[in-house]
Amino acid sequence: MLRSREDNITIALLILILCGITYFVYRQWQHVREGDYISCLGSVANEIQKMGATKDLTSKNNNWKILNEDEVNSLMQQVHGRNCVRSDNPSLDSWNHRLNIALRKPKDFQDIMIWSNGRDGISGTEDDLVMPYGEKVPQ
Repeated sequence: MLRSREDNITIALLILILCGITYFVYRQWQHVREGDYISCLGSVANEIQKMGATKDLTSKNNNWKILNEDEVNSLMQQVHGRNCVRSDNPSLDSWNHRLNIALRKPKDFQDIMIWSNGRDGISGTEDDLVMPYGEKVPQ
């Protein structure tokens, strides 16, 4: 059975609409996933702060000290973020990249920055998820 030109146009439009809806739903899901992960990073930072086990890891000046892989793993074995979905290995992000942690102690308190390198796995790019939100990753 042959379809008319109008039927073909209608089918093509329906396919385009379906693709648009699918893309919109996927993007919304990604935003929710990123929000969940930022919440996870925040809870990990809070737990590290409460623990107080980072004194000897903090740099002696006001500069950020980026922890090496062993230091991150050691800390993450002691800390589990309460809002983290990935409980099997909290030192990995949603894309199975290692988390980064930097510490500094400018005065009487300690700053903690935790970030995921994001989907591309490269630190310092636009897709990094950083806690505190909006901060620039130390180099």
